[in-house]
Amino acid sequence: AGVGSGLSRWAPADLSVRNQGEGGLASSDNAHLNTCLLKPGDYLYVQYGHNESDTASFTSNLEKYLTLATSSQANLVIVSPVERRYTWDSTNNKWSRTLQSYATAGKAWVEDKIANGETNVAFLALNEYYSEWMNNELVRIHNVNSSVSLQDAIGFYYQCSKGGKVDS
Repeated sequence: AGVGSGLSRWAPADLSVRNQGEGGLASSDNAHLNTCLLKPGDYLYVQYGHNESDTASFTSNLEKYLTLATSSQANLVIVSPVERRYTWDSTNNKWSRTLQSYATAGKAWVEDKIANGETNVAFLALNEYYSEWMNNELVRIHNVNSSVSLQDAIGFYYQCSKGGKVDS
């Protein structure tokens, strides 16, 4: 569902949040782009990185979102991907950051746009903070219930409605 589903919790009552987040998409997909109805002053939050093939195509694909936001007099916020449970580092009992390159690439892309005069683009760094939270949370969960291994402790946050499995 993307981070959009959580935004409404923190938004003022007079602010509308329209979440079009959908798992499995990459920045090259256009389904959401073609249905995005922006008004002047709106904020378009874009979060990709989980399903990309490489950082070069990822940042290249961000251009269409900036074009849409600019043509609508809206603002674009590139949100770094939250981390996934993909690579367990048994030497320090933590999940490794596997999406850091997309966070770095997205931040550099935004910084380049700002340096070249764009005023309607920003970057929201979730990757590092989420990774830190995730690894702290698994320790907390394990301390509450030591029968749950450190590696499995964070699985609750990755429950998937598709078949009830734990997603990476």
